[in-house]
Amino acid sequence: MVAWDKALRFGQASLVGSLAYGVPILAALLLVLAGVSVFDWRLPTAALLVAVGCLKASR
Repeated sequence: MVAWDKALRFGQASLVGSLAYGVPILAALLLVLAGVSVFDWRLPTAALLVAVGCLKASR
């Protein structure tokens, strides 16, 4: 929360909002690395859809 606050105060708010789309990708990656989830075809597909959504939101 502190990092989010600093980024909004001193950075570009639109960029911070777009970077929030990366949180589910990072969370899924950490779950796979921790062994809680298995890597299958759905994770890269979901990551691609999130990235497309991020690009669309930035326009």
